[in-house]
Amino acid sequence: MLTGILIAVLGLNHQLFYQNKLVLPLKSETIKPMNYSRSYSYSHTVSSTSSQSSSRSSTQSLQQQTTAINLNATALRSPHVLSVTIAPDSRLTGKVMVDGIEVKKLQASQTTFNLVPYLTKGDNKVEIVGEYRPVSSNVAIKFSGPGTQISQQVGGNGKLRQTLIITVR
Repeated sequence: MLTGILIAVLGLNHQLFYQNKLVLPLKSETIKPMNYSRSYSYSHTVSSTSSQSSSRSSTQSLQQQTTAINLNATALRSPHVLSVTIAPDSRLTGKVMVDGIEVKKLQASQTTFNLVPYLTKGDNKVEIVGEYRPVSSNVAIKFSGPGTQISQQVGGNGKLRQTLIITVR
């Protein structure tokens, strides 16, 4: 169903795999922001060194999203910044983990840091987990670097679980 939505919203003529995986062309392309129900919104800008596939599942108590990103090792010479933001009148507590190791606590209305020192060649699992109050708040997660811009927004149940699978080649 998600693949059908992607085709309808994006008008893609590119090769698609029907298991919620999207293969993008090697040329640079901008994908227009998309909005989904259940408090999800996506905005991706993709270059020839990056591609994404997104899947989502939700339950009453947990919203989870996984995004896959491919980067060339040479791209890591420049900063790739991860930012987690919530409205100043809201409260967010949590952590950012890379391959199961906590690298940053989430305690302020905005946490921004360079993710490059924590990335290695191969697959890197970046998990952003936490809780926020009030539950009506929205949490914005951004990952950006040269040729890569990913923005995601989650809200509605007070629980945060986002996963970025960053493959460095």
